[in-house]
Amino acid sequence: MRKQLLLLFVCFAVTLTASAQNPKQNAPDTKTMLGVALNKFPGFDSSQMRQMLRAKRKYCIPLPTWIPAGFKAEKIITKIGAKVNPDDREVYVVYARKTDKGKKQSFTIDAGIGGIGDLPYSPTHTIKSAIGEIELCYEPKDDENAGKPMKHYVRSHWFDCNNTAWAYGSVRGASFEDNKTAMISIDDTKKILESLQRL
Repeated sequence: MRKQLLLLFVCFAVTLTASAQNPKQNAPDTKTMLGVALNKFPGFDSSQMRQMLRAKRKYCIPLPTWIPAGFKAEKIITKIGAKVNPDDREVYVVYARKTDKGKKQSFTIDAGIGGIGDLPYSPTHTIKSAIGEIELCYEPKDDENAGKPMKHYVRSHWFDCNNTAWAYGSVRGASFEDNKTAMISIDDTKKILESLQRL
């Protein structure tokens, strides 16, 4: 009986030592993680998703698992290094596409790392997602302009992803007046937000 216990202990010690000497065996397979992320979160190429996975080590990142056809991650900013001042840190993704009529549609998912403030508008829709409830201001009423809708204004109130504040928004401004930009429909906007999941 003692010989069997001794043999069992020796086998366990050898296995433990071999495992400790080869930490890569214990590390997650980054190729597998990349493949899973690319399948789950549309619109990214491999290089972009690697950038997002690196940012994920520091922050919880909510991304849509559904985007309208043709949308791609156009721009990604991840300024989060140890040498970056906390007030200057940024994480955001800009998704964009061209419509059949040549106009551009875009939206952002951005983190409020350097400080956040409340929107001066009441939400027009409350959307449920895996991240939690999201309050959306889709062309909300502007109290300073006799309660008229804020044309082309789309932004969510801040929502939480593991103690990091995030918001959804769309581009507005001169491009709408120049007739170069088109709104994303409220139905598609809701679907994008409903599909949000943690990277």
